[in-house]
Amino acid sequence: MKTITRRIKPAIFQPFELTLSINTQEEFNDMLSLFSYYTNLADVTNTSSPAVHDRMTLLCMNIYDALVNEDQY
Repeated sequence: MKTITRRIKPAIFQPFELTLSINTQEEFNDMLSLFSYYTNLADVTNTSSPAVHDRMTLLCMNIYDALVNEDQY
């Protein structure tokens, strides 16, 4: 596999939408399990900035909450 990236526009952030597709029950279970650790996931980045840590925790929590809302048990 070969991956090539190149910047077409100036280096400024452009908002985008990220869609995560989960196709099997196993994938769902794995993602739910992974993001259930949202309170600890930001800790492994060793960030010294409380603001960054809080944003990362919130991001992980939002993904976990979205997965819980789709729980199909």
